[in-house]
Amino acid sequence: MASNPAEVAPKRMSVLKKTPTKENVTSGRSSFAAPPEPEPAPAPAPAPSANYADPSSTKLSYEELKSGRADVDPAKKEQYLSDADFEKYMKSPRSEFNAMKGWKQQQLKKAAGLY
Repeated sequence: MASNPAEVAPKRMSVLKKTPTKENVTSGRSSFAAPPEPEPAPAPAPAPSANYADPSSTKLSYEELKSGRADVDPAKKEQYLSDADFEKYMKSPRSEFNAMKGWKQQQLKKAAGLY
């Protein structure tokens, strides 16, 4: 062995490199390929239509809602009821109804025939 440090061969660190193999190159699965591009973001939901009457200013009877008026938002029929009709058909005050989970609100709307 050499006693002179200049004569000592430097130690090499093993470097892990992934090299393309014949199999990867022919199958198109190169390890050097760019990552797939992310999918584009979904389109935003359409804005609510301005053709519906404002439920805070328009109050209708239960019978009027059941008849199917064109100016009533079908997803918010219960909001067009007066407070007395709301409690009668939804079986809870409006504030309690609004605090309920969505699935429970849907159940009550179906039971009242407003879904």
